[in-house]
This record gives sequence, C-alpha cells and structure tokens, in this order.
Amino acid sequence: MLSDTHKKMLPEYFQHKGITKIVLNFFNVKVSKSIKDEVQLEYPYYDGNVKICIPFSKTKWSWKSGIEANKKPKVFGFEVLPQKGNCVFITGGEKDVMTLYSLGLDAICFNSENTDMDEELLNTLKTKFRDVVILFDNDGAGKKFSSNHSKKHNLPFVKWPNEMKGKDVTDFVANGGSKSEIGELTLVAIQRRLKSLPKISCGDLLRINSKEEDYIIKDLIPSNSIVGIIGASDSGKSLLLLQFTICYILNKPYLNRKINGGKKVLICSYEDGAISLKERILKLTQGLSERELEVVFDRLTFIIYSENNIEDIQKHLNAHPETGLVVIDPFSELMAGKDLNSAGEVREVMKQLYSICLDYSLTVAYVHHTGKASEKEGNYSKHNSSGSQAIEAKTRVLLQLKVENNYQRVLAIVKGNDIPISMKYPESKKILEFEKDGSLWFKTSDSKVLARTVRSNKTKVNWEEVYDGAPELKYNTIIQRLWDLKQIPGSTAQKLIKAELFQHKSEKKGFYLNHFHDDNFEL
Repeated sequence: MLSDTHKKMLPEYFQHKGITKIVLNFFNVKVSKSIKDEVQLEYPYYDGNVKICIPFSKTKWSWKSGIEANKKPKVFGFEVLPQKGNCVFITGGEKDVMTLYSLGLDAICFNSENTDMDEELLNTLKTKFRDVVILFDNDGAGKKFSSNHSKKHNLPFVKWPNEMKGKDVTDFVANGGSKSEIGELTLVAIQRRLKSLPKISCGDLLRINSKEEDYIIKDLIPSNSIVGIIGASDSGKSLLLLQFTICYILNKPYLNRKINGGKKVLICSYEDGAISLKERILKLTQGLSERELEVVFDRLTFIIYSENNIEDIQKHLNAHPETGLVVIDPFSELMAGKDLNSAGEVREVMKQLYSICLDYSLTVAYVHHTGKASEKEGNYSKHNSSGSQAIEAKTRVLLQLKVENNYQRVLAIVKGNDIPISMKYPESKKILEFEKDGSLWFKTSDSKVLARTVRSNKTKVNWEEVYDGAPELKYNTIIQRLWDLKQIPGSTAQKLIKAELFQHKSEKKGFYLNHFHDDNFEL
C-alpha cells in the first residue's frame, strides 16, 4: 500500500493533472514501493523489459531484474497504438508519451533519445500513420538527436520555440501549453520536411502549403534555396549582403521590402580580414539600439578562414541548428583546387550547397564575380557570372549589381522563375545610393539610370574639393575621398590617380602634391 506521502509525490512528478490512474492503467504502468520504501513506477516495454523509475532519486532509472526479454524492439507505448491514425510522435521519455495521450495524441518512446531507432518498427509506424514526428526535448541533446534521427530516417522533427518554459512536452503542458499549440508546431515540422524532400509522391506534393513564411522576402527570396548576387569588383556586393544579413537577424525591412528572418546567420567571409569586417560592422551598427546590438552580436558568426569549407559549415550548423542563412563570400573559394569552368566540378559543389539548404532548412546566399567580357558589354544577364553556367543553373534567384557611369549602383533581378515579370530585368531595376549619415547603408533612389556614357565623355573631378586645402595627400586617402565625395569605386579611382596625378608625385612615397587649387580637371 502507498502512503499518503507517496501518493502526493506522483502529481508532483507528473507535473499536471492529465496523467491520471486511468492513463497509467491504459499503459499498464504499475505504481509500487521500492525496497527503500520509495514510490516507484514500472514502465512495461514492448520487448518484455520493465523500466523502473524512482522519482526524485539520485539513482532514478534502472531495469527490473529477473526478466527474460523477447526479440521485439525496446520501445514503450507501441502495443497500445491504434491500427490507423494521422500522426504518431516519438518522444524523449515515458512521461511525455502519457502526457500526449492525455491530450488525445498518439506517441511512443525508445529507451532514450540517443537510442538507435529500429528501422522495421519505423516502417510499421509509417504504414499505420500518415506522419511519424520526432518530439524530443528542447535542450542540446534533444536538438542534436532530433536532427540526427531526422536525417537518418527521413522524419520531421518539432523545433520548440526559444521562449519555451521547461525542456520537454510535459513541461510545456504543465506551463499552460495546449494541444493546438503542439499541433501548430507539428504542422510546421511536417511542412518543413515535405518541402525538403528530394523525391516526393504526388499525394505529399499536394499537401505542401505555400505561405509567407516560405520566403525571406515575399515573392523574391524563397526559404531553403540558393540565392546569388554577381557583380564586378568594388561594386558593393559584399556590403549589400552584409546589410541584408543585419536586417534579416533583426527582422527589419531592407530596401523597402519586409524581411522574414530573426534566425542566426553564418557568414563565410574568405576575402575580408577581421579588421576590415570589424570596421564595416561598427559603421553598419552605429545606429542600432543596445538591444539590437546584443541580438546581432549573438546571432551573427563569421568564418574567415577554412581548409575544409563545406565540412566546417556543416559542423557549425550541427552546433547551431537554429541558423536560417549562410552567406558564402566569394563562391570561388568553394572551388579551391577545382576548375571554375568545369560544369561537372561546379555542379558537385552546388549540389553540396543545395543539400545544406535541405538538410538544415535554410537559405544559402553567395557572392560571385561577373566575367570580364560582360563587364565591358555592360548588359544585365544571368549568363554574366564568371565560370561555368552550372553556377547559375542551380541558383533559384540571381541578382546583378553594377556600377553605371562610375558612380550609380544599379541592382537588377536577372533570374527568378517564380518572381513577377514586373520585378525582373529589363522591366525593373533599382538605383542604390548611400545614406548621408556616413553609416555605409544603401537606400533606394528615385533617380533614373543614366544612359551609359561613351568613353569619350569625361567626368569632372573637383580636385580642390578632394584635397580640401591639404598641400599633399596619401594615395589611399585620395581613393577614400573620391569615394566619399562622388562614390567613385576603388578601381576607377586608381585610374583617375594614374591618369591625372602621376606628374605630381611627392618626394614622400605614396603621396601626391596639391597643384590644382581652383582648377577643375577632366578625364
């Protein structure tokens, strides 16, 4: 017989009123006293074993001795499942199975979350239920094994909200969580899996729902896909993506478009060093609140150098499964040791990136250079990317950023099958200009794209304004001032200096004398 003290311990252990004597009897769970006069629960498993639980004891778990197990899978709750159903959950423990049953939901559990799942049993579940869903704990181990089992057995798994109280479904229900909320999280998990399947039946295809959450930017950048931005050197590609990343993390609009983000971001910045990145981040975040800064610093990670690019990305994502965006800058770094012009070798790398999109439910955005021929021709096209066209072929959305007339930055969508024609080139392109607060942020401009200037046309440079009274200036300072005053890219600024200042070199290395005063020189 259980004492009143023993009886009071059970509700405390079960945490909510849903696990009643009727529920315990349904699962054939026996309540008794241990040899130390402690209340104990006996959970019968499908293979004949009995798992002993002594709540609140340091040695909480054990197996009942003297039992000869059969060859059936070691699983709890399987034999009481209905013959047919819509959904069955695989949870992290026996208490979670009974909690879900108290809500009218079917569930089983293996001995632990890291136990290998019996493949034959899973196949049986798939014939009985339309969906078999993993519902493990919201802790490090639970997230890790959810992801591992999901990949191995092609099962959807529930991602608990970050603000969830407690670590498992029993905690969730004890803290006021409802059946409908569990249902909503489950539907998200199922949809995520359906949209990531490399092979899908017609029936499952028709179950897919297209919602706003399927886009990072509605009708423009889809989730779980590869997006690219191409352009010449110094066109601002990396800066554009860095700005987009910050807005994605903060769920803030970018270039007047609403963003569906709020997740972690990994930027593989293989060309820019730590100092350069630091300066950019400081300028781009100078207008953020303290809370926004905390969020950006917490959710943004950089890989600056890697010997094994894809492998290191996967390691990071395994440790941070809540990541929603990976930026590759530049794409050519993934082709190290390979031929960028080989369709086969490029296709293999793009296949790896696409697998990352599907396996981790995220978007990959890459930065890539345009070919030299396309830069001279000055057109906008999906065929302008450098190297094999296999890069563009696997890219869902491709944008091109160009500098027109030495200072106008023009952004155009050159590929996107599901994007409205009115948003794509040649029907539309956006003019970008810098905000006037010195923060390095782009904004869209109402200006029109000027016709491309003929080479004989000349750009006026007010050298008095550039020197600003200084008797001489350092080479890098001139380049920076040409950028600050007229947004002239570095490559164009170098040509300006070579063409007009070569006669005015100072005796000091790297300096140029101010011999212009009030004159305006033309190129």
